[in-house]
Amino acid sequence: MTSHTDPVPSCHSVMVGTWIPTEKDKKAGRLPGYGVTINILFPYECEQEQESYHVLSSINFYNRSTSILEVSPGENVHCRNQQPFPATNPNNLGNVLKMPIYKA
Repeated sequence: MTSHTDPVPSCHSVMVGTWIPTEKDKKAGRLPGYGVTINILFPYECEQEQESYHVLSSINFYNRSTSILEVSPGENVHCRNQQPFPATNPNNLGNVLKMPIYKA
């Protein structure tokens, strides 16, 4: 699996443990775990102190799935206070088509 845009890792590499955060990632609060996958897929949902209903629902589903499978959900399940990866920061998108963000 490859990253969809550099320096954004693929969700697969995060979940299987092959993604190693850089110092910039660590300073931005991006550490290995399910929270980073949320940040990759929904970057604007993670910058706040309180996660949205959408993010909390995803985390609850993930926790329920890991419980059923009897595996640990791991650390860093939440994405609150994580900054988006540079390629997904709206100030760095340049001419890239911006997809609308729908909020429930």
